[in-house]
Amino acid sequence: MSARRSTIHLYDFRHDVGADVLRNFFSKYGPVEAVRVFPSKQRPHEYQAEVDIAGFDFARNAFHQIEYFPFARDEVHLMWEGQQRKVMPRDEKKRDMWQSDSQSTEIFALFVSNMHPGCSVDDLKPVFEAYGILDSIRILRDKPRRGMCYAFVNYRRKEDAEHAISNLQGFPINGMPIHIEYQRSKGGGGGGGGGGGGGTLDI
Repeated sequence: MSARRSTIHLYDFRHDVGADVLRNFFSKYGPVEAVRVFPSKQRPHEYQAEVDIAGFDFARNAFHQIEYFPFARDEVHLMWEGQQRKVMPRDEKKRDMWQSDSQSTEIFALFVSNMHPGCSVDDLKPVFEAYGILDSIRILRDKPRRGMCYAFVNYRRKEDAEHAISNLQGFPINGMPIHIEYQRSKGGGGGGGGGGGGGTLDI
């Protein structure tokens, strides 16, 4: 008699991780019979998945024991047998923070808004570092308003910050055109919310 198939549902993927990635991940909890990944009908830019596991006990253990998804950019919601829980990425700090190895005494900060909610520093860094020397990047997520996030991108040179803002205004990252402005200085000093000392560009 074959083991009872049990399905775990995953919601709110910020990008398509692929069926093979999910199959490999869930295989450590039990035999995986099938994986289906498809776009969400309710939320654009998000994905859902169904993972069929051969065995009720295997599926139960997977649902309760998974601590994090190393491939996810944001929290993922799981559903199994009427139960629900959410699982976070493995390292939120690494996803939302980046700091240069050497510290700068002065930074020039840009405030980036209208970002895709799944953005990470891995998405921002290669785009902005093409225009100059970066000091740090910090992403802030508005938890009360799910899906809203912003970033502070700090340059070490004023001309690099100016070059970035003139060339990247409206540039699409993960399908959304970002908005960039100089971070306002608050009474002198301040690091633009992204680490490092020095001042910001006044407007």
